Amino acid sequence: MSKFSSSIVAITISFSRSCNQVATAVLAPSEVAAPLRQLSQRQPNLSVLLGEVTDIELDYRRVKVSSPGLPATNITFDYLVVATGVRPTYFGHDEFAQFAPSLKTIADAEWIRARILSAYAAGPSR
Repeated sequence: MSKFSSSIVAITISFSRSCNQVATAVLAPSEVAAPLRQLSQRQPNLSVLLGEVTDIELDYRRVKVSSPGLPATNITFDYLVVATGVRPTYFGHDEFAQFAPSLKTIADAEWIRARILSAYAAGPSR
């Protein structure tokens, strides 16, 4: 990250293939996504803000962010990558969600892994 040592950088990476490996206990979650505190130890100018983007002013290279309990903040940027995220869809059949869990996040993968491992621990059903 030394290339970005004086910039504010937000990076979102999709780990869908790695999530499959976490869900099947091939990889540990820590092997897929590093905790933010580990990243901040190596990158002293890293700051994390959880919030909602309420405005993007491209001409001024500025993003307005609202965070719960804090005043709206303007953050300037050199480069902006917008990642909107994903939600599972069941094509109008939301009742399928209980039988087909999402596999979009590390938390999803951990939940599925726990279900698989508990099924193995329970042994074969007759």
